Amino acid sequence: MAVGDSVEEATDKLQRAFDKVNSWTRKWLLKLNEAKSAYVYFTNKRCQHIPITINDKVIPHSNTEKYLGMTLG
Repeated sequence: MAVGDSVEEATDKLQRAFDKVNSWTRKWLLKLNEAKSAYVYFTNKRCQHIPITINDKVIPHSNTEKYLGMTLG
């Protein structure tokens, strides 16, 4: 989760977090499944979706996402 005053700021924080997680997984020889990943913006404003990447692959944006049986969005 990333919070910011703008979508750009929050997306930048989220990308940096993904980069750190990706670095940690490479260190411990683990793999992230980009195909099973998505991101959701929670905001009251309309915004343009800024791409986020893991392993140089773009993660798709979704309006809703299911987590532990709950639909968020």
